[in-house]
Amino acid sequence: MTKDIKLHILAVVLPAVVLAAGGIRLVVLEGSRARTAVQERLDAVSADLARRVVESFKEKGISPRRAKPPQHGERERRIPLRREECREHILPPDLRPAIQDMLTDENVLPEDLCAELRHICGCLVQGGGGKITGRTQGRTSLKPYLPDYFVCVAPRGGDEAVAGSVKTQIFLVSILGLLFMGTFAAGTALLWRSAKAAREEARRKTDFISNVSHELRTPLTSIAIFAEMLAEGGLDANAAARAAATMAKESKRLASMIDSLLAFARLERGTAKFAIENCELKPLLEDAAAAFAPSLPNGISVNAEDICIRTDPAALRRILDNLLENAAKYASSAPVKISAYADGKFAVVDVADEGAGIPATEAKHVFERFWRGDDSVTRTAGGTGLGLAIAHDTALALGGGLSLAANRPHGCIFTLKMPMAVGGYG
Repeated sequence: MTKDIKLHILAVVLPAVVLAAGGIRLVVLEGSRARTAVQERLDAVSADLARRVVESFKEKGISPRRAKPPQHGERERRIPLRREECREHILPPDLRPAIQDMLTDENVLPEDLCAELRHICGCLVQGGGGKITGRTQGRTSLKPYLPDYFVCVAPRGGDEAVAGSVKTQIFLVSILGLLFMGTFAAGTALLWRSAKAAREEARRKTDFISNVSHELRTPLTSIAIFAEMLAEGGLDANAAARAAATMAKESKRLASMIDSLLAFARLERGTAKFAIENCELKPLLEDAAAAFAPSLPNGISVNAEDICIRTDPAALRRILDNLLENAAKYASSAPVKISAYADGKFAVVDVADEGAGIPATEAKHVFERFWRGDDSVTRTAGGTGLGLAIAHDTALALGGGLSLAANRPHGCIFTLKMPMAVGGYG
């Protein structure tokens, strides 16, 4: 498992699991708190009603007593009784008015609640008309006057009146579930993309090492062969001169590749330094075209306005060299045209060829590091796959940009933008 995938797990999947677990726990706690709050309110209201009833008994001088328990023949049953056995509840007549007043007093009982007096067995004795139907209720005994009777308080409509909070909890759980599934799915997709990108990056790095090894080995082999030939002394003057020239050429090629690797490393680390100055664009384009003219037998032309730009001339030359080297590799049999013109605050340089072009599916990858096309032309052309990536990143570092477009009817157009100097024109 790569470091990026581990970071994605920590950054996406783990928070999703924690969010889901915390959310479910929060819903459970909130549901429990809501039920506890409702029960505490009902208990408080029933206790207040019972207290008021008892105080009214005291004010009227009523002494504590027990109501007459239900009788079945000659045998007195113990309380509590089963509901089907409790057939009669006799409440003293002098207590009924005080109790009824309290149970129906709108100033005492909230509008959303109803109250009843019930026997310990659960049967209705007075008030309410049987409005209490659910299990959610507060109960307080009328001690010491009527210890077997309870003031019961419940929401109007029974348990259905409390169901709204339950539905809210279910809704919250559903939202959290969807949020978890969405986050987890997004995290999984990111992990899959990260793993795919990591595999692709690893493949490109492997190809890059292979390409660099091959590219470095080729000039080193040539240098080694000609050096051995010169050391043996078996070459005439002309052959020795050609061998020395080849060694010098391959040495320059080797140094160029090493410079590219170092430039790429500096760009990757962000330590690349540029000497920015005002310079004329046209001479730079003409010098670069002249250097690559031998590699482009079908010709290279420059059509540029006299524009003064603000850039690092050496860095800009490396960008142009990379673009023209790319044209020499893949469009050597076609003419190359360089044009430059002013466009607002930027000078625009187009390097156009009429070669085979780049397929649309691969065009978006041309500026990626280590990328090289898969067609046979690319495989035989050589290269490390860093040239265009270096050119693109260098152009951005210089305050410009580099893009690719298809030429018509075939070929490619690389468009380089560089900031113009104050005044702009030479």
